[in-house]
Amino acid sequence: MTTANVEDGLPFPDFASMLPRADRASLAGLTTAEIRSWTAARADEYRSFALALLTICNTVAPIHCLPNEVLSRVIAHSWHDRNSLRLAHVCRRWRSVVLATPEFWVNAARRDTLTISARRPRDLRGYIAALLERSGNHAIEPSFDTFDSTLHGSLGPHLWRIRSLTVRGFHTVEDVAGLFRLLRNGMPALETLVI
Repeated sequence: MTTANVEDGLPFPDFASMLPRADRASLAGLTTAEIRSWTAARADEYRSFALALLTICNTVAPIHCLPNEVLSRVIAHSWHDRNSLRLAHVCRRWRSVVLATPEFWVNAARRDTLTISARRPRDLRGYIAALLERSGNHAIEPSFDTFDSTLHGSLGPHLWRIRSLTVRGFHTVEDVAGLFRLLRNGMPALETLVI
């Protein structure tokens, strides 16, 4: 059977012409269910192949000549807003360096005004917990648009390294009481408190 005949016999001749000859031949004579199964499996193979090629392409990019220590110093000073988290999505290496650079997360805690949303409180609490955990043992300066008493669990293990704390507002009287409970627990590094 010629290539033209194989393409003519397939239910998708417009797309078949883009496939390698071996793939077109493999599809010939399959049922619709078999075509779906075969193409899904083959697409996974091609996706893995494409990702491997992109990884190789990224690996030989000039930026990858930088040692991790230098890249870490650059990343440490790269926080502008939450869009800066995209640095962790550039490639595997950058993700690893971003996650291992506590200064990046210290800058995030200092520069990102944290707002607890009544609609999505868990989202931010998880973010705050991760941010504080990743900032290592460095002094931190968190700033909250609104303080929620349930932040006690996230902030509690890090009270000893809070150098500056800014709270611009509260949702409830219980939230005010929650902040004062935290303060009574002691913040030995605290130099600045703005309420």
